[in-house]
Amino acid sequence: AGHKPSAIYKLLNYPKTTVYQIFNAWEVEGKVCCKTHNMRSDQILIPRFLEGLQKSIKASPGTSLFRLAKNRGVSKQLVSKAENEDLGYRSYRMAKQHILTAFMKATRLTNGKRLLNDLKSHGGRVIFFSDEKNWTVDRSYNVQNDRWLAKEREEVPAGFTTKFPGSITREWNAVDSVEVLRACKSFRGRMEKMVAA
Repeated sequence: AGHKPSAIYKLLNYPKTTVYQIFNAWEVEGKVCCKTHNMRSDQILIPRFLEGLQKSIKASPGTSLFRLAKNRGVSKQLVSKAENEDLGYRSYRMAKQHILTAFMKATRLTNGKRLLNDLKSHGGRVIFFSDEKNWTVDRSYNVQNDRWLAKEREEVPAGFTTKFPGSITREWNAVDSVEVLRACKSFRGRMEKMVAA
């Protein structure tokens, strides 16, 4: 501070033109800074671009962000920013669901009515379907996709696995028959609700 440009470029060994440009800018404005830089995304994310992007998403929501970016000649990050911040879209994982056709619904209804009719006439009978060779006790779950909503980690139940189906068979033999009857009665109520729906 307080030095002339000639003393500055000799002292710091900077190019003469750079020192004079900065010195003159300081003299004029009283500060030295670069001009404000407009980001490229600000120039691209104009209403026309966003309208076209929204039209493409509505026409084909399954199109990947990579494909949308490639079609417009911009980066995937820019399309992702426009999708999230400007258009308010979120990219969700597609879920698998069991398809029920009208024929399948009709078949289930008739089978449910038959089972209910059979339960009415033989109410005290316990029906248990089992194949001991294929006895599966492990709950099937997908570590990546199965989610559990909870406030703390301790509230989430664990998916237990076992290698000893023989011990399970011994446990089944020791189960109280009253418990089995109670479970079967609740099964009948569920079947009646299913047929009523």
